[in-house]
Amino acid sequence: MIEQVDQPDSLSETRPLRPMLGEVCAQSVRCGKPNCRCERGHLHGPYYYRVWRDGRGIHKDYIKRQDLPFVEACCAFNRALLDELSHARERRRRIIKNMKQVWRKSKLITARGRKAGSILPQSR
Repeated sequence: MIEQVDQPDSLSETRPLRPMLGEVCAQSVRCGKPNCRCERGHLHGPYYYRVWRDGRGIHKDYIKRQDLPFVEACCAFNRALLDELSHARERRRRIIKNMKQVWRKSKLITARGRKAGSILPQSR
């Protein structure tokens, strides 16, 4: 299921969502100029970043303000997919557990009804 998000910069054009790892975070920054207001504590921003973690470490990408709704929707779409995958794995684990229990019970039932070493069930 691919959802679509309206872009604020175009009237009728939409982009399909794609899963993006991470979260969107707002940060205020210092520019480093000597007589700037940020030196006195009035930081610039907020600027928006997508932050995510993988096997190599933590990563951060700047998000343009016009792309913010799209990236937020993509991150939410990814979280929804991961939640659904987690629930599916849990259902699979429960099904396998139940199948093993049924298999063990059926093995005990068939073993009681057979002669030792016999493959076919006993005739009654």
